[in-house]
Amino acid sequence: MVKKGCLVVAGILVVAVVAALIYADVRYHAIRPAKRIPQAAFASSFAVVRLQLLPEHAGPVIEERLAGVMPGPSSALPWVMPYEIGLLCDPDLNARVNRLTLYANTRRLGPAIAEMLNRGGRFRNEVTRILGGQWDAAGVQALDRGEALIKGSTPIRSEVAALTREQWGVVSPLTPLESTAEHLFELVLDLRDGRAFAVVAGLVPPQTPPSEIIHPSQLVHLLKNIATFRLTGDLIGVEALSLHLEVECRPELSESDANSTSFLLNTVTAQLGETLNESYGVTLEGRCDPEGMRVIGDYTLRGVDRLLDEWLPSSGAPPAS
Repeated sequence: MVKKGCLVVAGILVVAVVAALIYADVRYHAIRPAKRIPQAAFASSFAVVRLQLLPEHAGPVIEERLAGVMPGPSSALPWVMPYEIGLLCDPDLNARVNRLTLYANTRRLGPAIAEMLNRGGRFRNEVTRILGGQWDAAGVQALDRGEALIKGSTPIRSEVAALTREQWGVVSPLTPLESTAEHLFELVLDLRDGRAFAVVAGLVPPQTPPSEIIHPSQLVHLLKNIATFRLTGDLIGVEALSLHLEVECRPELSESDANSTSFLLNTVTAQLGETLNESYGVTLEGRCDPEGMRVIGDYTLRGVDRLLDEWLPSSGAPPAS
């Protein structure tokens, strides 16, 4: 009789555990991993700026940085690490607004991650601080299994919209450029219709002097010659990034225009290198050169660990001063 009672109790416990696991998987996507979802599933076909991050390419570095910070053992990080995180920009010159989608292809626990990020509105406030604009008051939304995103928008200044139309005119929608999903990060700018210029120019502070090379009136001379811009990056150890640049110039231009584009890109990257060195103590080495109607560049960013110390201190490491 006692044995039979034990079997009944054990059966009840098994059913309870199975029910709890089913609930955890249905409610929080905690057990079965989601499938990889292509970036195109998150993107409007008109998105002309696409930033893609694949965290698993930096798994050991991320694990070290989050050890002691994230709840639970750091060994569980690969179990919950998103497949992909990205930012998509779809500017509308008529409405003078840049529509933004910040997304993640989550592996597991998408709803739980969304709830954690939305707690107190801190994540939404941080995104607003970094990217500006207005973001969905509901915060991060966990949609189907593997999909989490937050949508927002930033205004396009009237002078930037006017400059874009002046240089590019009206261009019919083009076949969207896709990310390769092969690198730690990849930034793709589709400048064929000029709308990506409106995104880049919108990042320039309005008070920037017109004489500065990053002022929209100066920057347009560089970007108007470019059809597509693709920058990829991968870690070299834990202290450096290998960067590869591929630029396709507009087909109606000449090779001398490609030479000019290469010269301007080298000027901009030299200034960027000085700024990074002064602000963070990192160094940017390398250059780009024309190859027919293309410009190819290879760079090394050294001191990435210093940037991480600034933005994401490792456990046990003193905060950056």
